[in-house]
Amino acid sequence: RQRQMCIRDRPGIDRPLVKVADYVRFSGFEVFIETKQVVKGQKKFHGRITDVEGMNIRLEFGNEFVDLPFEYIRRASLILTDELIESARREACVAGHTEH
Repeated sequence: RQRQMCIRDRPGIDRPLVKVADYVRFSGFEVFIETKQVVKGQKKFHGRITDVEGMNIRLEFGNEFVDLPFEYIRRASLILTDELIESARREACVAGHTEH
């Protein structure tokens, strides 16, 4: 029961990534990113955030890496995975134990 309460008390983990800080926070997780202009021959990327340096987001997709300037990103969202759910659950429960 405590585990379910931890999840319900937190904002949704499927919200869009809108600030550079969001990419830093979710580094290592899978995302879908759509860019405003073509980068490496495409505008849609599904991969894992591997690094954020300044205003550039490094994404691993397939066996390639791409650096996406933050200003090129039209929209981005996390891909709901078991790894993301478990991370959100741990974060929510830790927050629940430290807030009084």
